[in-house]
Amino acid sequence: MFRDYKIWSNLNKCWLEPEFTQISADGSFVYNCGDTFNEEEVTICQFTGQVDNHGKKIYEHDFVLVKESSDRGDGFKDDRLCLCEYDDELIAFVAKEIDSVDSFKEYLGECFDLKLVASKFNYPNND
Repeated sequence: MFRDYKIWSNLNKCWLEPEFTQISADGSFVYNCGDTFNEEEVTICQFTGQVDNHGKKIYEHDFVLVKESSDRGDGFKDDRLCLCEYDDELIAFVAKEIDSVDSFKEYLGECFDLKLVASKFNYPNND
């Protein structure tokens, strides 16, 4: 089964093209130029199966703006900046608010108003 993903090089601070990357027998990643990366040197970002309001694919480790509707009848709250990540307990991708006081976390598939901001690796002020 084909899975859509992106690969970030933690060493070189750049994206590797997945179509030019293979996983070797020892579990390392071999790039087309012959460079070999181990598991700690790369981050795999899997496609979540969701797209934003403009049709852009949302991957694991992407920042998105989520507009949350309120059940109190007061319309929409402000957009929440969330990080998309896989939740092992929920066995699903979730949007988890950054710097949240109330620990906002939503199943990504239940967020209907999404806007892709950037990958956390390309986000300003990311070390």
